[in-house]
Amino acid sequence: MQFARQGFTGLGRRDTECYTTCFFGLTSAACEPGPGDRNLVVDAGTRLAIGDDKPPPAGTAQTVAGNYCRITTSSNDVFCEIDRLGLYKVYHTADRAIVCSSFLALAEILPQLTVLEQGVYEYLIQGATYGRDTPLAEIRVADPCERIEVVSGRIERIEQRSPAIGPAGGDHGAMEQLLHMLRARFRAIADLSDGKIDTALSGGYDSRLMLALLMETGIRPRLHVYGSADSPDVKIAKSIAGQMSLELTHIDKSAMTRNVGDPLDMVPANYLAMDGLCSDGIFNNGADLATRRARAASGALALNGGGGEIYRNFFYLPDRPYTVEDVVKVFYHRFAADTFSRRFEQKAYAARLGDKLAESFSDQRHELSRSDVEWLYPYFRCRFWMGRNNSINNRFGPALTPLLDYDLAQIAMAVSIRAKNHGRFEAGLIRRISPELASFASEYGYSFAAEPPLRQRWSDTVTMHRPIWIRQHAYRIKRALRRAAPDGASISLAAVHKRYPHAVDRMREYLAFNRLSDPAQIQRAASLGYLFAELGC
Repeated sequence: MQFARQGFTGLGRRDTECYTTCFFGLTSAACEPGPGDRNLVVDAGTRLAIGDDKPPPAGTAQTVAGNYCRITTSSNDVFCEIDRLGLYKVYHTADRAIVCSSFLALAEILPQLTVLEQGVYEYLIQGATYGRDTPLAEIRVADPCERIEVVSGRIERIEQRSPAIGPAGGDHGAMEQLLHMLRARFRAIADLSDGKIDTALSGGYDSRLMLALLMETGIRPRLHVYGSADSPDVKIAKSIAGQMSLELTHIDKSAMTRNVGDPLDMVPANYLAMDGLCSDGIFNNGADLATRRARAASGALALNGGGGEIYRNFFYLPDRPYTVEDVVKVFYHRFAADTFSRRFEQKAYAARLGDKLAESFSDQRHELSRSDVEWLYPYFRCRFWMGRNNSINNRFGPALTPLLDYDLAQIAMAVSIRAKNHGRFEAGLIRRISPELASFASEYGYSFAAEPPLRQRWSDTVTMHRPIWIRQHAYRIKRALRRAAPDGASISLAAVHKRYPHAVDRMREYLAFNRLSDPAQIQRAASLGYLFAELGC
């Protein structure tokens, strides 16, 4: 198992802001160094191998765990390969002549940029773009099934996309294999980090599983919890930390204020730090930026429990076959068409998203078994939504999502849906590693030490068997019940327009702002408008 120690350098940009970026390939005349030179800058998610005259053999990514971009240079070329789930984001031009870990850095050196409507609507609705798309037509997302030969732009297919084949021994065999793999990974993490680790603790499954694995290796990590003082997460985290004598920092992001002027002053800094866009947008008081910096303080390795849902029934769907169109209706239909302008074509949007889901399989299948649906969680949802967040974290220092990588996903995808229902399987993992941590209460109102109570199993079952047509319209129903935009959303939009009118005006061709009441979509719309205005597209 290899977790490479990283060297840190930065691509300096504007004033004193400096964020680590891996940028290599053929540079444009507008960028230093000059045309034809290579600019290799290594960030926390990039492993650099120099002096090898040949590219690494196909499939060697299997020997490296984590979320990373591996660069191999030779006397004649540069080769780029990312982790097999694509959880570390790498971008390239259409001809692959320039490859970069920063979406924004790549956008700023290109002579021409064109807005891609599908990317616009995906970000507005989902908080991320999917498939190879970004909000800009000229910038594409690297495929984890490909190795890029950078200077020539040639690609080599290194594997096929395929769901898991289950281990011998069924659910029991899967649990034993996952325990072995997780323990090996956390031992490697402990060695790599020299014990300096920052991770969250909440009332849920994933942070508890990570804490159990860390403490088993002898690590007592620096813990944090976000939320108001009376939230279940905060109360549970404080209880666990207190009884186990662990260091815990409680941060209420909503109460964080800055001593310097208007929160909108933070937008330019957020824009650079978040690589242009993040899932929650850049129009905030800087709490997101401050907490990400704090997690990386003193060179700590920042761990995130994202992706731990591979050990549970994330989609809350019964165990039966589905179509790609079913999955789009259930999980990717969080919009009301009347909030968009007339140019939005709902059927075309959904069809394109369905095609991207199908492309997660080598045969681009549209008829899915229940195990195929499970595969879509790590290879589609996590790859594009969580992977973007993980990549931003790597701009501040080393960061990992250790509960999810390709090999772990292959085993977890083979666990039966029955075992994953009601959190049984992940609770079992926690109990096997630390019965003491499993015994504490959770945000669900019970501990992980025993079978979930009947009320929880009944509630989960009702949710799982809710008809697809109801799920498809759930967002619109909730929006109708809200009736009007919350005051905070209206004030926020007015304030944004007053300070950054270009950020709102640029998006009017895509949105009917007078009908837009979702604060999250207002935030993303302003952020995307700011990006387009800054880039002049």
